[in-house]
Amino acid sequence: MLAGFLACVALAGYGVLRPGFRTAVGRLSARMPMVGHQIELYQLARLYRTVGMLLRGGLPVVTAFEMTRGLLARPHGRSSRPPRERCARDAR
Repeated sequence: MLAGFLACVALAGYGVLRPGFRTAVGRLSARMPMVGHQIELYQLARLYRTVGMLLRGGLPVVTAFEMTRGLLARPHGRSSRPPRERCARDAR
């Protein structure tokens, strides 16, 4: 019984270290109504605080947003390019 429990704990610990496992858990938790909303609020608050700090430091708005682009998690299947680059590519 103890050996089975230890094996489960070891397997769970190994799974947590795998990037794919963490990604899957993140996607599942983002789908849950209350948890997903809280994650979204946390990400937006972190973005606003960071952009505000950069703006107070004297950086231009566009530069501040470009620097903080990676703070928001992108939904699966979305392009990682900024909208400006997508518009330039689509105009060709």
